[in-house]
Formats: sequence, C-alpha cells, structure tokens
Amino acid sequence: MVRFWCKFTSKANIMARQSISFTKPNDEWLKNQVDNKEYSSKSELVNDLIRQARKQQVQIDWINAKWLFRSDGATCFGQTVPL
Repeated sequence: MVRFWCKFTSKANIMARQSISFTKPNDEWLKNQVDNKEYSSKSELVNDLIRQARKQQVQIDWINAKWLFRSDGATCFGQTVPL
C-alpha cells in the first residue's frame, strides 16, 4: 500500500485534506498518468475520476427512473407500474 495526501476541491475552491491508501498497482497507474502529463497531480486525477463517477451515477439513476416508472404501465420486476 502506498499512502499520499491529496486535496479535494469544490466549486468554491475549498480544499478538504484526505489521506487515501492505494495498492501498489493503482499508485503506479496514478503516477504514470501524472508522469505522462495527463494530469498535473494525483489529486487532480482522483478528483476527475470522482467527477466522472458522479456524472455516471446521475445517468444510471435517470435510466433506472425511466425504466421503473414507465408511463405505459409496463411491467418492471414482475410488478405493474401504476399510471
């Protein structure tokens, strides 16, 4: 395990300090991304990954909501969704 300190930012640029542990392969991957100039720091990369995951979760939630609450009364999970 490799540990490092990183800063997480919000839109107001308020930094919260966190201690995160990574396995060696994950730390090496992060370091390679920074070394290849993809990101300026591990913190920037971790923040970007979290933003991507949050955006993806919003999309998944939207799809699930549309699928579960279809207006045509389709059956979802073996139950008829009321109109």
